[in-house]
Amino acid sequence: MTRRLLILVLAVLAMAHAAGAHPVFPASAVAVVRPDNTLEVTVRCDALALALNDLPARINDAEMHELVTGTDANLEHALAAGRSRFQTLLHIVADDQPLPVRVLAAPTVENVRAWIAAHPTLPVPVKLDFVAVADLPPEAGTVRIKFPGILGDLVLTVQPLHAEALATLVPVGELSEAFPIRGAAPARAPTSPHAESPVPTPPHAAPAVSSPRSAALFVWLGVTHILPSPTWFAQVWAAARAGSLRSRPGTLIPDGIDHILFVLALFFLSPRLRPLLIQVTTFTLAHSITLALSARGVVHMPASIVEPVIAASICLVAVENLCTQKVHAWRPIIVFAFGLIHGLGFASAFAEAIGGDSRARTPLGPVLLFNLGVELGQLTVVGLAMLAVARVRARPWYRARVAIPASILIAAVGLCWTIERIFIHPG
Repeated sequence: MTRRLLILVLAVLAMAHAAGAHPVFPASAVAVVRPDNTLEVTVRCDALALALNDLPARINDAEMHELVTGTDANLEHALAAGRSRFQTLLHIVADDQPLPVRVLAAPTVENVRAWIAAHPTLPVPVKLDFVAVADLPPEAGTVRIKFPGILGDLVLTVQPLHAEALATLVPVGELSEAFPIRGAAPARAPTSPHAESPVPTPPHAAPAVSSPRSAALFVWLGVTHILPSPTWFAQVWAAARAGSLRSRPGTLIPDGIDHILFVLALFFLSPRLRPLLIQVTTFTLAHSITLALSARGVVHMPASIVEPVIAASICLVAVENLCTQKVHAWRPIIVFAFGLIHGLGFASAFAEAIGGDSRARTPLGPVLLFNLGVELGQLTVVGLAMLAVARVRARPWYRARVAIPASILIAAVGLCWTIERIFIHPG
């Protein structure tokens, strides 16, 4: 039994390393309607994944390292292929009329080298910007955008002329919903030599949710921050059919695995509903507080601190499961403290998704919808766990054969991630 558990721990640690080696961030785009009737689209994505024509979640780190440590000529050739791919696959439609797209800027060898120099401990992913522009017909009223499918699901923020910014999630391979090109023109102030020019709406103003469908998509973004998305299942299935799962074990790891393991660590101390709900509610309250504060720019903590603490919280909660069989009074306090840190992690992920900065002010509407999705994801994890042990949780051997081995595995993964996030891949 001990030998089999050790082998399982080592296998899980190997998978944990695969999961932590190449963090996956959602691609994001900001589209701004300019006064000269052009639409400028800035897309921030994993430039090397696009250059290698593979999804960031599926790309092999070895291929990226080979590219960035190779010659400038090879890197330039791959980046040029990525730029060509981006220009070919980016589609902008105004009132159902396709528009010619010009790429104004794309990652260069110098950009990649500078990014790596600025992030020496985390050479991949290389998140850089593509900038494209299209001329809008003067009579056009709406615009829609389709992004290269290789980027995956993408969060789009559109800034119309003379109107508030709007945000939505664009599913992979789909045209975005139709956005207005312009709002009502601002009233002209009386002419005076000392009159100030009207202040235009900032191009990166905090976006509002664009429609009920967009609201649902932001909830879905929160859900898939915790649970595997249909895209993940499709990637695993494709890798299995191609026989590449062994060479790409990270394909099996969903993006929200760290938060899943934290919730499971709470679950395995006591699968009874009341104490579990107390812990989950405490955790929810805590991370909702810091998510809202961070979104409003009140509090900020760098990922180099947040991510190792999140990993350590997984390890410590799982270790406590090995030392006690009951939920002590201090457990909710510990869960609340760790929930505050997890909230900062959620805020950072959400800011990345809307193409912003975790220190920027983010509107509470999308934040609350995202948080609702996170909660639905966590409750789903709890529900599935309860179903999985429903027949055995009352058995006298449940703790020895299920809860303790599961907690050991979770603690081992949390410890592995803590070490990795501090010494190998810090923030």
